[in-house]
Amino acid sequence: MTRRREGAAMHPYTAADTLRIAKRYNNPKRSYLLVNPLQAKHIPVSPAAALEMMGALGDQVAAKYPEARLVIGFAETATAIGAAVAARLGPDCLYVHTTREALDGDWILFREEHSHAAEHRLCADQLADWIDRSPAIVFVDDEFSTGRTLINMVQQLRERYPRLGERRLAAASILSRVSPENQARLAEAGIAVNYIYSTIKSAEGKAIIMMKTSDAAKAEEVLKASGVELAGADSF
Repeated sequence: MTRRREGAAMHPYTAADTLRIAKRYNNPKRSYLLVNPLQAKHIPVSPAAALEMMGALGDQVAAKYPEARLVIGFAETATAIGAAVAARLGPDCLYVHTTREALDGDWILFREEHSHAAEHRLCADQLADWIDRSPAIVFVDDEFSTGRTLINMVQQLRERYPRLGERRLAAASILSRVSPENQARLAEAGIAVNYIYSTIKSAEGKAIIMMKTSDAAKAEEVLKASGVELAGADSF
């Protein structure tokens, strides 16, 4: 992936570009799904448009954390986004993503509490060396809502790798629903929040960023009030 040319302006991504809602079945924890129509995961899209959006996040990260040489992506939705961010940081940037697959080897287990498949695994082979060589570490997801999963993960990593406490840590996502209170908790944990679009500015601060609900009808109501289009597909 090529770097954006010096001085080129980033596309001003909005809710209309990056946010839809769809009905979700077989997940009692959350009956709706936020869909990014540019992400090339749920809705067909031009590869160029998807890579441009992911590259825009990578450019933002590279500008703020040029020293980062380790990027960690969250499965499954952010695996491609994480790779795009790592590519913007240069060919010597290492990229690893979590998995939900039970595999042999040395793995760090942590939980994504709201997910239908809550257990994540991060490969620990050579992770100590990768942390040592990277003054900043970037954690990439498609969306951060509360940041709780990331805080839990970082706490586990710090227990195993004390050197992590000497590193700059950054959360990077396409969409942010992190409230000011949760952003303060992330800052307290030493994690800076970076994103392309935040819903906190939508619907006079009452958009889905502030919403803690598993009810799809309530999600629809709030999103419609924010002027956000609903996905046409029946389910994801």
